[in-house]
Amino acid sequence: MKIDIEGAEYRVLDDLVQNADRIRGAVIEFHDCDLHSERIESFVREFRLPVVHIHANNHLPVAASGAMPLVLELTFSGSAVTGDGAELPHEFDRPNNPAVEEIILRIDR
Repeated sequence: MKIDIEGAEYRVLDDLVQNADRIRGAVIEFHDCDLHSERIESFVREFRLPVVHIHANNHLPVAASGAMPLVLELTFSGSAVTGDGAELPHEFDRPNNPAVEEIILRIDR
């Protein structure tokens, strides 16, 4: 399942949690992450599929605080193997805006 609905993704998160047993994988683009970080964290904890990949969408900048990209793309899968940490973007990732430098994320577990 791919969810890219330009800010309306927060309206369907509860439905995704309630129907998680019917979902094998999902990619969700989260907008305004600086404003909705608690809602995103809550969803990640409640959703039965683990996050297996994160990509910062470089079409918009990071928040003014410099701590959070404004748009994140999260991939969830029940069958992917996860590791102990990662430096992102992954070699297979491509910038959403090729004219702008990628946003580097560091994930520690």
